[in-house]
Amino acid sequence: MGYLMRYTQSVHQAFVEIPPNLAHHLAHHVLLTPNERLAREFLRGYDAAQLEQGQRAWRTPRIYTLKRYLLEEFRHHSPADTKLLRQADLLQVAHATQPFKSRTTTLHFMQAWSLVYSYGIQLDDHEFSSTRAQLFKHWFEEVHTQLGLDQQANVVITEQIPDWLINNSAAPNQPLMLTFFDQLTPAEQRYLEWASQHVQVDYHQSHSGVQVSPNLDLSVTSCLNLQEELAAACQWALATKIDFPQARIGIVVPSLAQNYHKVIRQCGVILDPAHGSLSSQFDIAGGTPLNQARVWLDALLLLDGLAQGYDQQQLSHLAQSHFFDLYDLDPLSRSWPSGWLAKAGIQNIAAQCSSNSVNDIAQRYSSLADPHDQKTFAGWIEWVLQVLFSAGWPNTSELHSSQYQAHQAIVQLLTHQPDCLQENLDLPAAVEKIDLVLSQQTFAPKRPAANIMVLGVLETTGLVFTHLWVCELDEENFPAQNTAHPFIPRRVAARYAIPRSSQPQELVFAKQMLQYWQRSTQNLQLSFSRTSSGSDRLASPLVAAWPLHEFTGQSHHPYQQPSTVALESFIDDYGLAVDEAFHRGGAGLIQDQTECAFRAYAQHRLKLKRLDTPRNLPDSLTRGSVLHDCLHQILQSNPSHQDLLKISEPEIVRICQQVLDTLPQSLPATFAAHEITRISQLVLQWIAVEHQRQPFTAIALEKTYQISLSNLSLTLRIDRMDRVQEHLVVIDYKTGITKISGLTETPLRNTQLPLYSAINSDIAGVYYAQIRRDECRLTGVADAQAHIEGAKLQNTKQPWETQKHIWHTELEKIADAFSQGRADVSPAPGACEYCHLQSFCRISEQSQ
Repeated sequence: MGYLMRYTQSVHQAFVEIPPNLAHHLAHHVLLTPNERLAREFLRGYDAAQLEQGQRAWRTPRIYTLKRYLLEEFRHHSPADTKLLRQADLLQVAHATQPFKSRTTTLHFMQAWSLVYSYGIQLDDHEFSSTRAQLFKHWFEEVHTQLGLDQQANVVITEQIPDWLINNSAAPNQPLMLTFFDQLTPAEQRYLEWASQHVQVDYHQSHSGVQVSPNLDLSVTSCLNLQEELAAACQWALATKIDFPQARIGIVVPSLAQNYHKVIRQCGVILDPAHGSLSSQFDIAGGTPLNQARVWLDALLLLDGLAQGYDQQQLSHLAQSHFFDLYDLDPLSRSWPSGWLAKAGIQNIAAQCSSNSVNDIAQRYSSLADPHDQKTFAGWIEWVLQVLFSAGWPNTSELHSSQYQAHQAIVQLLTHQPDCLQENLDLPAAVEKIDLVLSQQTFAPKRPAANIMVLGVLETTGLVFTHLWVCELDEENFPAQNTAHPFIPRRVAARYAIPRSSQPQELVFAKQMLQYWQRSTQNLQLSFSRTSSGSDRLASPLVAAWPLHEFTGQSHHPYQQPSTVALESFIDDYGLAVDEAFHRGGAGLIQDQTECAFRAYAQHRLKLKRLDTPRNLPDSLTRGSVLHDCLHQILQSNPSHQDLLKISEPEIVRICQQVLDTLPQSLPATFAAHEITRISQLVLQWIAVEHQRQPFTAIALEKTYQISLSNLSLTLRIDRMDRVQEHLVVIDYKTGITKISGLTETPLRNTQLPLYSAINSDIAGVYYAQIRRDECRLTGVADAQAHIEGAKLQNTKQPWETQKHIWHTELEKIADAFSQGRADVSPAPGACEYCHLQSFCRISEQSQ
């Protein structure tokens, strides 16, 4: 039945005890275990026992999990036309027929499907009367029908294998021995009772009669959080290993599956800081879903972008990814071409990039008849792998061994993936389905055996330790919080004796595990976190009576030793002064200096400008500019008051259309039509205001002027200058809400119109033209003789020339402060709301 093995080197001591009578049975029985970890440890233990006896070769014992043994028996006895329902087939059909459009719900369905067949749950039970339960029942029946289980008698469901073996008289041909089983499904129990009529079936429970050692070393450690718990456990394990090199050390983390990366990272930091999580100093159970491997996440980013486009951040990530040969994308990701939308398609990217890989991908994508081209799932898998390989994936020369193994597992799984539905999918649906399939495969890099083992609660079953540390035994997690299955009502679960289906059962399970841990070691250390999710916690009542002490060690990397450095603190609110005439800047420079000196220095001296984010549709600033351009074109052709009276609505619509067409974005037709209507209506509202004015002529449109303040030479660009009788007035268009109260404050807070008043000594008024759907009006400050009819004027209490002098004095002070390099973080109210420099100036830290 077995084959010969030959060992030439020693192995670590196994975490099981194999007494002589059990060793004898292993040579003649099939040993069945509840999990893979225990099966591997028994195999290692048996090999070690043979080596200790001086054996050089021996027959491999048959050691399986019960599920794997039943599967092997089915494959051995089933005829060629009898097939086992593959989990991949079930997953595909369940996902395709699910009514909730949720991946998580599909996974819950898979669990419920297994429970229904494992425990013989009848779906016509009156407890399945809730809306959710009824949806599950209909979903279950639909999957059953789609798989053809009613018509195909030769298809066997995994949970039905025990009954199939019984019905087909497929009896075992070797005695069976079960070890450390606390729970069997009804079908498994039936099979074992039937098997005992043909072969000997024994049960081995070596811990059942073992008493807790009177010399048990037991204590409870209080830690701040899980990171500290892991650090405490690993430091204890390291010290134990030094004192007892042959010790069998276990670290139990109940949330290992949810915190796998955090656990393996922290264990690596403490146990082997030079190698980290790749260390061979410890073994760890479990793993993470294959779709969470870094090599796949980058591949998923590339595939998703083919259908949806790539933004700058995604393109930068692909350019820097070690898993692709796409480095030529880096310049493009840094300098987004003018006129591109927020996301760019692969064809546009290929046109701007000389990379052979990018062009190959673009050609493969263009081979699709349409972005929503339909293929079978198998067809898409082949196409997806070709695209990834075109990009250099997985670039094996850059892979760590763990990511290489992940890549191998991904390719192996996908190339052998069945396509039971033969349905046609588009690319996004196919990529989502591939990701779902990968999410069902647990992956962990292969690790050598070690005498420090990190595992979850259930993996401790049957193992024996010299030293054991159990984490997370706080009042919220031990016993664990029981949650009802979304599709299996609690009363149904209780009636069919599904394990751990109620809170009292969780309590019983916690007590049993605590007793088991006490019997399986002579040195038991327990720990809990005092804080979690922002709330304080105590130790579980089940362990609160034992000696308690606090962890006082360090949880950081040992190579990162803290050191005390004397810091010198001083305040420096000034940067470099302007030592010559400064010609760069305009009204924005003065306004920035007024609102926050630091922002003015950062933007206009350090050039830390805000980077424009590409957008798929025009933002409010662009839409405001479109309105400005429309008014500019209208007044350019109709500069006088009388000319404006003649302009027609169709002409306004035509101009709006023309201006909108000049935008670099290709706008959706519906959006463009609505935008033309919106802008033309605003223009009509504004022209109605212009009609009420006294006669005027627009003598300057979008014209630039130079003014000097202190040693600054500023360039001002005005929207419009009108001649009203013999006076000149400046008008600045605003599409937002404008306030003119700041025009007469001291110190000056609103500097734009005061700056415009300085461009010409003949200026007799400065106005904001507020153009909004809810209100169109003129507001500003002007000489009484240059007052525009209907405009709202701010009361200056000063003659116009005096007000201009006051403004000039204030503007000179502001310009002087900028010239001297003043850069203190002293923002005016509201100045920080839209500022992009807060992480630089750290204004929030000052407020604390």
